[in-house]
Amino acid sequence: MKNAVLSSPAADAHPFDEADLCAVLVLDASGNVVAANRSARYLWAGPDKSFVRSAFAGLFISALESDDPEFLETESKVLIAGALDRWTRLMAKPVDGQPRAVRVRLERALGGAGSYIATIQPQAPAR
Repeated sequence: MKNAVLSSPAADAHPFDEADLCAVLVLDASGNVVAANRSARYLWAGPDKSFVRSAFAGLFISALESDDPEFLETESKVLIAGALDRWTRLMAKPVDGQPRAVRVRLERALGGAGSYIATIQPQAPAR
């Protein structure tokens, strides 16, 4: 079966092949998103792409939900610790659409004082 092609009117017009989607986020030392690639904008697409400058933890489903900035900063640090230098499975929380299973890996950014680079890929469907 051919891979599904992702498309969204809210995202850039170019569709992505699900198998090739690789979202990249740059996080500051506090776990806030400071930059994103086009795939990340697609994955969290919606009418408002304001996930840039938002807390990393706010992009994923958590057992505890809160909009409190201190909670989100703490939760982001926990996610960073859990995914640093290893793949972790999470549920992405798009602005529009259903949550989706993803795998997340973080690495320390070279030359970026305390910053991180997060790689996010859709989780392959169970066979």
